[in-house]
Amino acid sequence: MSVNVQSAILSLSEEHGGSLSVVCDSKQFTMRSENPLFGQAVEAYRREDWDSLMGYLNPEQAVREYLFDYDGITVSNGAVYFAGSAVHSLCVD
Repeated sequence: MSVNVQSAILSLSEEHGGSLSVVCDSKQFTMRSENPLFGQAVEAYRREDWDSLMGYLNPEQAVREYLFDYDGITVSNGAVYFAGSAVHSLCVD
């Protein structure tokens, strides 16, 4: 995955926690510090590892790219489908 990050802003505040906002391919993605992946996303931001960062900010796209070779598996609207039926499992979560 090669991404085109136009801007990235990390805001850390003791009072409000923090957030990470990124504009990539003209779309804005924001993650708040309550997200369990926030620490990993911040580290990717600090390393300027934009591919990893976008995987944390847009997990649906990361899953879609990982599964693109498998017949019958699709990702749509935040859900994983196999043969047209939604899959529910710890792995999908």
